[in-house]
Amino acid sequence: MSPVQDPIRTIYIVGGQKGGVGKTAICQALCQYLLDADGRGKESFTLIEADAQIDDVGRMYRDQVETQTITISDDPAKRSNPDIIYETAAISHKDVVVNLPSNIIDVFQAWLEDLSVVESLKQRFDGKVRLLKIFVSDGCWESIRQLQKSVTMLDQAVPHVLVLNEGRVSAADFSYLEDEAIYQEIKASPNLIGVFKFPAMEPGTRYHIDKSSLGLRGALKQSDRDSKFLVAQRIQNFIRDISQTFEAIETAATGWFEQHPDWHAQPSPKTQSAEPSKGKDKGKGKTSRKKQRTKPASAGA
Repeated sequence: MSPVQDPIRTIYIVGGQKGGVGKTAICQALCQYLLDADGRGKESFTLIEADAQIDDVGRMYRDQVETQTITISDDPAKRSNPDIIYETAAISHKDVVVNLPSNIIDVFQAWLEDLSVVESLKQRFDGKVRLLKIFVSDGCWESIRQLQKSVTMLDQAVPHVLVLNEGRVSAADFSYLEDEAIYQEIKASPNLIGVFKFPAMEPGTRYHIDKSSLGLRGALKQSDRDSKFLVAQRIQNFIRDISQTFEAIETAATGWFEQHPDWHAQPSPKTQSAEPSKGKDKGKGKTSRKKQRTKPASAGA
């Protein structure tokens, strides 16, 4: 397929490393946003449920969008399971939403680096397949420490969006982070696209949504049928708010990729030999990424 016909698609990696930060709710919300967005819908993306033991995103959206379930593990027999993430984006020409389980950053990084996944995406698809990590945090110390680890270990190869989940803190106020050196270091990283807040939802309404297993839009319709009109209104308001959040994320991510031409295919070796200074710089960048894996992540290891 020619580059003109080939659409730009994004692999959304949704994870938080630490359990209990609300990753599931945000991944579910991303699925609903893509289903609702103009010009997108269920044919525009595939959901890969990698949190197979819990399966809470797949369970909710399996009947609405093409879904595949995998297990990410350091078990040698399962080490190639993440390949489906790459292959789905490459073959289907769709966006891919990946719901990552907790505590698998080392395994995921090994897969990225052993197969040079990022470089392969850049070279093979000329910027048409992008990788975006949506890192979910509740603002606690361990969550922020894990974010620093993710940003550092992936060595500026994978752009990150930080989503602070207001539903996981009583005051929904993250201003205390601004005084923390580790947070300022993260925000200064060229690998961080931006920081966004995810709206809170009233616990009873969240329970109603999860119990329905129908997704946000399905739970909204069921609430109307059951005459739970205020529950329906809360869900409607929530869908509006998450749409605004994801629109802002996509706008920021699009701007970031436009400013990083290295996500487009690099010159061929023949072209590089004709421009030795540029080739030398690119070679240094690759060496730096390879070395990073052998070093512990600063403060976040």
